[in-house]
Amino acid sequence: MFATDRKIDWSKLNLNLSDLSVVTRLTKKRVLNLPTHIQVSASDAIGIANIVHTNIQKYKNLETNE
Repeated sequence: MFATDRKIDWSKLNLNLSDLSVVTRLTKKRVLNLPTHIQVSASDAIGIANIVHTNIQKYKNLETNE
């Protein structure tokens, strides 16, 4: 994981902080962040694909049961 000690000056980003709660709420269950760096091996990529596939199936099952 990437970590930094730098402080972010949010005022320079021209963000409406009230919009951030909306974005967080909308993306909380809908955004998938996958490792895409060059050191992902073929076997790791297959493992990642399997995890994604399994979770998509679970998500589809949840949608049909609602």
